[in-house]
Amino acid sequence: MSFEFQSKPTTGYTELTAEHQLLADWVALHPRRGVAEYLDHRMVDRENRAAAYYIHGLGMGDGKRFALIQGRGIVIFDAVESLTPERERVVQLSSVEIPEMFDTLRDDCRTLMVEACRCYARWVDRDWPRAPILRFDFDERPWRVVPTKYSRLYWLEQARRWKAAAKPKALAAWRSLTSPLASAVAFVVLVALSLAQVRIPLVAVMLAACWFWWRLSRYDDDLVFGHWLIGRTKLKSPFSLYQTISRLQEPRPLHAFKVTLTRPRSSQPDRFTLKVLNTSWYPAFYFSISAKDVADLVAPGFSDTLRAVNKGAIDPNALHAAFSDLRRRWLLPRQTVEWHVKAKAGFPIEKPAPKVVAIVAISRRVSGEPKHGPQSFLLPVEVLSH
Repeated sequence: MSFEFQSKPTTGYTELTAEHQLLADWVALHPRRGVAEYLDHRMVDRENRAAAYYIHGLGMGDGKRFALIQGRGIVIFDAVESLTPERERVVQLSSVEIPEMFDTLRDDCRTLMVEACRCYARWVDRDWPRAPILRFDFDERPWRVVPTKYSRLYWLEQARRWKAAAKPKALAAWRSLTSPLASAVAFVVLVALSLAQVRIPLVAVMLAACWFWWRLSRYDDDLVFGHWLIGRTKLKSPFSLYQTISRLQEPRPLHAFKVTLTRPRSSQPDRFTLKVLNTSWYPAFYFSISAKDVADLVAPGFSDTLRAVNKGAIDPNALHAAFSDLRRRWLLPRQTVEWHVKAKAGFPIEKPAPKVVAIVAISRRVSGEPKHGPQSFLLPVEVLSH
């Protein structure tokens, strides 16, 4: 298996012409992903009847997008070259899109992609020789499988697209049906029917009254009343959004929740137990602790280590590989929720953190906030030992 470089006008190829025309048609359909003028040079593997083309550049660095054609399938992938601290060349292959027909031939595709890039690098280095490529790496992200038309995978992707397109419309319809105006109309109709001596269960009237009262209590002064009345959200001033963002970045104390962190047992030395108790008589509609705050709680210094190796920023992939966000949709009054968090070796808790940051959505009567919706709070933490 070996590729050789060819350079001819786009209409001058005499072998693997069907593969060439297949890619030319694809580039014509996707002009932003490939450049038709670049098809005047390619790498050809006659043994496997495969051709590879450089079709687009990635930014201003050594990143290139390639297309590998074999039979009636096109594999699209990116190749980014970098240098190790020892000034050795490494090429990382990523963003691979593979046809469904090739899904069972991934190993063969890997080999063809590597050999095509190696051939292209030899051609680029012919005038200005550089050190040979040390290795080719593949990104850990999963490959995207392009479904065959009308296949099972094709219809599954179509269903996901239809669902994504229908979801905003369904949410808008639901907000209208449960809007304060609809709640008021439902309550008035039930009361009118009851006064007209129509047999309406008292429970239904009470539920309608409670729902109407609850919807009215959820009004915020920074919302346009007319839009809010029919279930839409529109701010009176765009600066309200900045105030909300600023508030999320400034957590305030909230004593309605109690967080208990239990150190690992001898039988399970690598697992913490984190419990959250809603001590109020109001339900919390949403509760979450971010992975970064979980790391700061059970592994102090781990976040600083991630920043040190990533130029001051935390790599989210590395963070979520070690810790997960803790989320809960509902937390009823006096209810306790429990999570198990894995310990991180090399980061012991010497001085337990007294508080943890959490995002909580609960009644204003509990939080004391002027607005509804999720807000950032500091919750007290109690650390227990076995």
